[in-house]
Amino acid sequence: MQNLRNEKLRRLIAHADANCSYWHDRLKQAGLRTRDFRTLDDLVRLPLMTRADIDAHRERMRWTSQTGKRLVYRTSGTTDDNLDYYWDRRRQAWDIAARLRAHGWFGLGPGSYETYVWPIEERVGVRGHLQHALRSVRDWCCNDQMVDAASVGRTGDGQAFIAALDARPPDCIFGYPSAPSRLCQGIRRDGRILSLPNLRCILVTGEPLYASQRRLIEDTLNVRVFGEYGVQEAGLLARQCPHGRWHETSESIIIEVLTHGRPTEPGQLGEVVVTQLESWAMPIIRYRTGDIAVAIADTPCTCGRTLRVVPEILGRQSDFLINASPAAMGSTSNGQASLVIPAAGSGGAGVEAGRLGSNARSVTAAQVGQQLDDLVAPESYCVRQNVEGHTSLAVLDSAGLDSENLRRASHRIRSLLVTDSTVRASIVPHWPIERSGKHRPVISAVPHPNLA
Repeated sequence: MQNLRNEKLRRLIAHADANCSYWHDRLKQAGLRTRDFRTLDDLVRLPLMTRADIDAHRERMRWTSQTGKRLVYRTSGTTDDNLDYYWDRRRQAWDIAARLRAHGWFGLGPGSYETYVWPIEERVGVRGHLQHALRSVRDWCCNDQMVDAASVGRTGDGQAFIAALDARPPDCIFGYPSAPSRLCQGIRRDGRILSLPNLRCILVTGEPLYASQRRLIEDTLNVRVFGEYGVQEAGLLARQCPHGRWHETSESIIIEVLTHGRPTEPGQLGEVVVTQLESWAMPIIRYRTGDIAVAIADTPCTCGRTLRVVPEILGRQSDFLINASPAAMGSTSNGQASLVIPAAGSGGAGVEAGRLGSNARSVTAAQVGQQLDDLVAPESYCVRQNVEGHTSLAVLDSAGLDSENLRRASHRIRSLLVTDSTVRASIVPHWPIERSGKHRPVISAVPHPNLA
């Protein structure tokens, strides 16, 4: 595997230098030549690539003389800030192969009935309707069923989701964790009996999975929940195995966890940086994802799979509340709030544990979830922190939270913060649904530090 990855990296760097003016210039500016890259250890010589780089230099990044069909895709991710990028059938095939392999870990294969809770693009014009018709035929041939994630979020009761499952009980449900969580809330509230005799597992992605959501889904549907981690610009990055650990898609992906340009020490927070070894249409090399993880030691998994084990993702940087006012914390040279990284061994253990040590000046979405677990579900609240660091809590009226419990929820969030400000709490009838259909229980607008 190591030899394969080394060879693929050498080929990708040589291709990027020869066929993409952006990478040719970037290597030249860094004083690097293609022969300088022999192994994965040499990757650290390259500067990091950002989302802003793609936005500004997209045309210079692409393979201009590419053979075969060039695909253009627009992201619909957590930031709700669309980004166009190029890819091709080669990378698409690797993503599909990686997903099929991981599905096989749970007894699923080509032809298994799957229900996807995913954003469905609005049909605009003749082209939009034609694409929708072709995708419907594809889904029918592959035994896939699509449910619009945005519609599930808007209605909040999961009725369309339940109807789809009743019409054709699946072997697997795939989508954002908030969707099956809402489904299970509705089943319990209405005392409904949902027959899913063939359901093997729930596979979730796109949002942090909270411990309360996992318990609710597994107890209600009597199946286990596993995660998938991907970035649309780079594809499928990692999958959780039946033993619960996360495995990198090592044949086509290199995952780094960095702090200030260096590998993050185990137990400390770092930013996830990825290289997509099959991204020839537009090379993705050392791309800063904006996702945060607690680094772990490189140890094998008890499942016996030799794919590299990587840490669980805690969320995007904007999913963290800054645990002090920007003025109190000080700022970096670029005006961003500084972030104290917890000491190694402080107990960082992923989204469900959410323990970042007593010296941490950030609060994870998981820590907020732990405080509110017995009061309100993650799908029914939103904690926001504005640029000045002021924090508010909004709870959907459909959650049925009374004034006393609303005050208790506000006090618990306040207990996580070291600022003197109060947490303003309110009951709201609804909130805007992101285009992607995702729900973000914690959103911070405070400028976050560039960990990588």
